[in-house]
Amino acid sequence: MSSEIIGHDKELALLHAQVAQNTLHHAVLLYGPQGIGKRLIAKNIAQHIFCNATDKHGACNTCPACSLFLSENCPDFHLIDCTDKEMASTAGVRELLYSLHLKTYGNQNRVVVFCDAEHLRPQAANALLKSLEEPREGTYFLLTTSNRSQLLPTILSRCQCWGLKELSTENIMAIARDKLPEIDAEVLKSIALLADGSVENIDHLEQHLSEWKNISSSIRHICQGNILSALEMIENLPREKEELAGVLQLMRMSARAEMKKNPSARIAYLLSELTLADYYIFSRNLSPAYLLGHIFTNVARGDTRAPSIAEIAA
Repeated sequence: MSSEIIGHDKELALLHAQVAQNTLHHAVLLYGPQGIGKRLIAKNIAQHIFCNATDKHGACNTCPACSLFLSENCPDFHLIDCTDKEMASTAGVRELLYSLHLKTYGNQNRVVVFCDAEHLRPQAANALLKSLEEPREGTYFLLTTSNRSQLLPTILSRCQCWGLKELSTENIMAIARDKLPEIDAEVLKSIALLADGSVENIDHLEQHLSEWKNISSSIRHICQGNILSALEMIENLPREKEELAGVLQLMRMSARAEMKKNPSARIAYLLSELTLADYYIFSRNLSPAYLLGHIFTNVARGDTRAPSIAEIAA
């Protein structure tokens, strides 16, 4: 499984050393940009926890425990996608946490991974907090997040936090070249810039090459004070949530690229607010047109001291 992970060599080596020395903290938080491999790393560490071998570099991939894990039939391993409202329902999370008090099936250890933990509902997050406060021997919690500020401070305080950086330009260029062999070199460079160190962003750009050009142009005009571009951007927002999520991702990628080329207070405000937008639109079900309208018109007017969407949603 480690062969699937790109980058993060130092962090992986340290985490695997802790597993081998039996010093891994019972609660580990992996945070960093979307699409850089946090889920893969969490699963990689989980496999090493179960592995029967004692290699400090990671799981052996050949022992019975590894074979069971790789078959995705390990009964003591649980992975919760917190963006899935059914999987991460408050009742479901509570039931899972209660089951951790029962005897393990065939292993001394048990691992629970919460992917995108910032999307946990408040009641579920509080239930998780209680388990983190009263850790059971041999039970490990691995959390991943792309927005650490959205997690409860009390959860953060009980986790050993590992910050993971975006992938290097060289890694991203190599991946983009492999995924998009027909694209010419100049476009490939633009994609690598917009991908901002994220494999997930490359995949998204691969499907929306023309769309990101229009969004990038609109973002640039809004940051230059063009109110009309702001209003057009709001008017053209897709109604379907899945499509809207993709557009928001392109907006953030374009804003980050603009920040690298022409840093300013406007683009910093825009990027900060777009980072919060996902949570308030998809988890709090607030109006996309209202929230994004607030952001874009403030940016176009240069009003970077206006209340944030977190303040107006409170």
